[in-house]
Amino acid sequence: MQENGRDPGVSILVCGYNDLVELTLQALEAFGHRAVVVAPDLPPHLEEQWQYLQADPRQPGVLQRAGIERIRVALLLEDDDQANFELALLIRDLNPQVRVVSRLFNHSLARYLDSALPQHFSLSVAALAAPAFALKAVSDEFVGYFELPQLEAQPATLPPELADPAYFVSDQETSLWNVVELTIGYNSRLLHMSLSELEETFGARVLFHYPVDGLSDFSKQRVFDDFDHEAELLEGDRVLVICDPRAYLQLLERNGRRGSSRAQRWASGQMQDKRQQRQGRLLGQGSLVSWLHRGVQGLLQVKPIVRTLTFTLGAMLVLGVINFRMIGKPVFDGLLLTIVVLTGGYGDIEAFQQPETPLGAKVLAVMMTLVGVALVGLIYGLVTDKLVSSRFGLGQAARMPKQDHVVIAGLGRLSYLVLQLLRQMGYEVVAVDPHTENPLLEAAEREGAVVIRGDYALASTLQQARIQGSRCLICTTPDDLTNLETALTAHSLQPGIRTILRVTDPELAARMQRHMQTLGISYSATGLGARAFATAALVG
Repeated sequence: MQENGRDPGVSILVCGYNDLVELTLQALEAFGHRAVVVAPDLPPHLEEQWQYLQADPRQPGVLQRAGIERIRVALLLEDDDQANFELALLIRDLNPQVRVVSRLFNHSLARYLDSALPQHFSLSVAALAAPAFALKAVSDEFVGYFELPQLEAQPATLPPELADPAYFVSDQETSLWNVVELTIGYNSRLLHMSLSELEETFGARVLFHYPVDGLSDFSKQRVFDDFDHEAELLEGDRVLVICDPRAYLQLLERNGRRGSSRAQRWASGQMQDKRQQRQGRLLGQGSLVSWLHRGVQGLLQVKPIVRTLTFTLGAMLVLGVINFRMIGKPVFDGLLLTIVVLTGGYGDIEAFQQPETPLGAKVLAVMMTLVGVALVGLIYGLVTDKLVSSRFGLGQAARMPKQDHVVIAGLGRLSYLVLQLLRQMGYEVVAVDPHTENPLLEAAEREGAVVIRGDYALASTLQQARIQGSRCLICTTPDDLTNLETALTAHSLQPGIRTILRVTDPELAARMQRHMQTLGISYSATGLGARAFATAALVG
């Protein structure tokens, strides 16, 4: 066991050592905080920069030597969920008051620990980084989204000097907000509008303004809100804005763009779903109105072929009853005879064999028989397909999309979350992975993605994924060189294709972004998540 001199005033404990730990320590230092690191294996350069204890943090004596009784925040950043789970329980025994921030990929475990342990916060690098990859793959403007509790004006039941101007609603309903980046074009109707006017008109909040005539003067130390709110928007300016989905649609149109991306429609749908959930709670789960509302919504959400069959069958039944009424049959008898005709029993009905039966009624009955045969065949086919798919797990393979899909090279934790988010937004996805035993391949197929088992760096494999017609290629393999090779192969097949590369080192990702812009966008998942862990350590 090795340790260097420790400052008793240090109140942050970091367990484990990896790239995430190093970046999180740098972020903490930038925020003006120090930490003590406890891990079995530590690099030599750590001795000069940070306080450390080289030992297994899952030993109570080790944590006590690290000063666990004085620690206010513990960051559990091991690569293994099992190790972080054990550490969370051990630290809670040794110091019940400490705030614990755990790195956990298992969503169910993370949610349970957050609810069961006080002052416990779970974060996942993959979950933090996935929206950046998914949203950038399909939209240039739509940066992200988040939810905030709704604020309402408080009723005037208290004296003015005691009343709180705003309060959280009792059931903690949330509203969705978008973070979007707009580039002002020559045809934009936002030209020459001041930033304050934009905020007032659209109910938005400008986070940042990148003036076209001052981009070279930007400093990394510049903070949000450090701009002139009365400045006018010029062609080429970029603005980072927070607004609700409907305001974004208006901003998009005023900026010269028609329609909206599926990503934005998905965000609008998220807001609509929350509104419907609130309405459902108000109506009551057992009320007739709520039952009818759910029934109509369910009918609208079924497959188009099922809706078409349902409406066609209903129309045939009505038409058949009318036809039999014309030849003197009661309504109920007409309904039974219509069913017989639709199932091919035209020749068995005595009324159609009589000479006095109108020719029009016979012709209509023949047409209904032909339509009925087609309907019955389609219904049998749908029922059989449903039974085979649900009982035997067959027929679930998605069809290979022809264009506008997203190709993902390498299926791991991060890329699977990206795939789920893309599927929720309505995009078709083709996942390519050479490891046939990868359990995520079957999970991707259940999400509706097409899975190709092959080497993603080969041109033939990418051609099989129809890379030429795809919207974007996302390379998320653990090897940076493989990601680069795959992107180069894709550009040789489809020059100018949008590509997003996962790069392990955030500094290398930044350099690639500066010097290799034609290749695409480079993100470091660890770099995207490190500041979130540091912030959670400081503010919970």
